Amino acid sequence: MKHVFPRWVRTRVRTFASAAVVLVVVVLSGAPVGAGAGTPRWVDDSSAGAVERIADVGAAADPLPAQWHDLNGDGRSDLVAREAATGTVYAYPHSGVFNGAGTYPTRHAVLFGAQALNWIAVSEVTGDFAADLIARRGDGTLVVYPGSGQLQGGSTFGEEVLVGTGWGGVTALSVADVTDDGDQDIVARWGDGSLHVYPHTGIFDGTNTWASPELIGTGWNIMDWIGVAELTSDDSRVDVVGRRAGDSTLQMYPHNRWYDGTATFVGPVQVGTGWHSVEIMSLVTVTLDDFTDVVARRSTGELVVYRNAGGYNGDFTFHSPTGLGGGWNTMNLIA
Repeated sequence: MKHVFPRWVRTRVRTFASAAVVLVVVVLSGAPVGAGAGTPRWVDDSSAGAVERIADVGAAADPLPAQWHDLNGDGRSDLVAREAATGTVYAYPHSGVFNGAGTYPTRHAVLFGAQALNWIAVSEVTGDFAADLIARRGDGTLVVYPGSGQLQGGSTFGEEVLVGTGWGGVTALSVADVTDDGDQDIVARWGDGSLHVYPHTGIFDGTNTWASPELIGTGWNIMDWIGVAELTSDDSRVDVVGRRAGDSTLQMYPHNRWYDGTATFVGPVQVGTGWHSVEIMSLVTVTLDDFTDVVARRSTGELVVYRNAGGYNGDFTFHSPTGLGGGWNTMNLIA
């Protein structure tokens, strides 16, 4: 049984000189079972002119949900979508105001010829504090387009990096920190309904970026959509939410506050009904209140957001939908 109590945030500190900089960091509070009072950790990266800082921020710290979806560094969650006909991937920067269609009024082409992709997500997986694009190709390969930290057209993301093969049998994918160590893991449901987490190794290193899978659940083929994000307001840990195919109810599985295989998530608890009216769904902090909302596209092409009411509250966890704009039926991937 594996317990992880400390919360870590991984950041990148850039220096203005070529000299090496070394940081010593000690865990200030909390420790895994059997651990001591804290061990200094040294990080030295003189070759890159940058150092990696690891700091404990406590179990109740804000996990900064918008940061991992922020492409231009303004602290707000942006959207990314792939146009079906052309394969062009567009970024929609948040305007800074939650105002219906005025929330995402403009778009910028950031990737071209991406018809081969069949799944995309935005998260920070390379360790540099810039949001990256994670994608799966039709041949089952998993790739990452490292983010530049700036929204600058075709230079927003770098060259793709292969991070995995053999992912073709996965029927649902999400990126989130399930293991509660500050790094973004991959959550995957396979065709047999089993749910696995692939823990991030803490180093962005091609096919070594994520470790071998660990089982966290079975019977998940009853869901036709699965997402992972922090949805409750009191524990700063990610939860799993799924739409049940049989009755279109939305079910949430809260994190059990420690990473422990099939005991990691508890529940389910119902958080909504009547979700059959939407097609593509994504978990994004849209409303500028640090709560994770559900963004969804209707069959009419309208993009809507179901605002998080501020934490778990049964069928009232999410408010009635607010329109974000029309014409999104040209997009077949939205994150």
